Parts: sequence; C-alpha cells; structure tokens
Amino acid sequence: MKIQRTMIISAVLLVVILVPLVMFNNFIKKNPDTLTNKNSVAVYFIRVIENDFKLTPVRRKIYKKEQKLKVALGELLRGPGPNEKKLGYSTEIPKETEVLEIRKTPERITINLSEEFEKGGGSASMITRIQQLVNTALDSAEKKPVYLEIEGVQVKHIGGEGVMVPQPLARNLNRGQDI
Repeated sequence: MKIQRTMIISAVLLVVILVPLVMFNNFIKKNPDTLTNKNSVAVYFIRVIENDFKLTPVRRKIYKKEQKLKVALGELLRGPGPNEKKLGYSTEIPKETEVLEIRKTPERITINLSEEFEKGGGSASMITRIQQLVNTALDSAEKKPVYLEIEGVQVKHIGGEGVMVPQPLARNLNRGQDI
C-alpha cells in the first residue's frame, strides 16, 4: 500500500513538472514575439562595452508584408529606444536624417538619404554612422550590392574631412569599389 501511494505521488509530481515544461517549450516555439531572422531585422547602434565603443546589433520586429530594408533603415534612423538608451546604446546618425528613396533593380539597391546624414561631427562620427548604415543595410539587402546617395547624388565621401564611402557599400570601409 505504501509503495502504491509513493508511486502515485511520484506520477502526480512528474505530471505537475513535465506539463508546464512542455507547454513553455511549445509557447517559445510558437510565440510570434520571439525574434528570429525571418520576423525581425538587425539594426546597428553604438554601445559602450568595457570603456570601448562597439557596433552592436539589436533586433526589431517586422511583419509579413513589410520590406526588411525599409523597416531596418526606418528603425536605424529612429534610433535606440528608451530601454536601449538605459543599456548604453546610442547612434551617430543625426536625428533629422530621412530616407528619401530606396530603389531596387535586379542588379542593385540604392539608398537615397537626406543631406542631414552628413551634417555635424568629425571623421570618427562620420565613419561610425557609415558603419551603422552599412551593417544595417547589408544585413537586410537580399544579397545585392547596395549604393548610397545623398539628395540623389551618389556619394564618394562625406563630411568636412572627406571620409571616403565605398561604392558599393562594404563592411570594411577600405574594401569598396568605386564605379
């Protein structure tokens, strides 16, 4: 009798423990708020880590009908949210910058930004904002070459100090090809 009662208690405890675990696992798999490469985009901001500035991606939700690149650029220009700012995220991209146009052809993608993108800041700021743009754009660009225009003119350099901009855009600023 005692063994039977122990087995029943053990079985009940096992069910009490396993059922919530299985349900939680299924929730995580089916939860639409879980950000994956299919339902989100990477947006690159600056974050101070151990007294060093690091280009760091954050994930932003996209919905089925939205274009990844358009959402990614919009989120990049919107900047870090309040919670991200509390965690040390920032941006070098001027707040007034706008996406004027995104043109896609079978061969390439061209991003046309407003002139505010190249306003203010020195060469370190210019390099950082280009890196933010490049990484965000290339992660969402359907593996096509991406070119940058400002006010409809393809960019060769930006800022008063003339920071070179590779065309097409490349993660390593020294690897671009000029066309």
